[in-house]
Amino acid sequence: MCSPIQTFYDDAKLKKKITLFGSSHGLKKGEHKRDFIDVNDISKICYKIVKSKEKMKSNIFDVGSGYQLSFNQIAKI
Repeated sequence: MCSPIQTFYDDAKLKKKITLFGSSHGLKKGEHKRDFIDVNDISKICYKIVKSKEKMKSNIFDVGSGYQLSFNQIAKI
């Protein structure tokens, strides 16, 4: 599944109009939310994990910004 950011960018560039996902699961059109995080922040976190002297109990990490934006908010940005 492509990121809505990339989809919106492509729509705006090609069609000059952004297409929002339809309503579903009780949410209105464009009110779906995601926790977007910059790839550079992910890289820094991965580097810290690899360099850590502490033994990790798991190799699975759920990483996010802790802040959610709706697709409508992303489209406006």
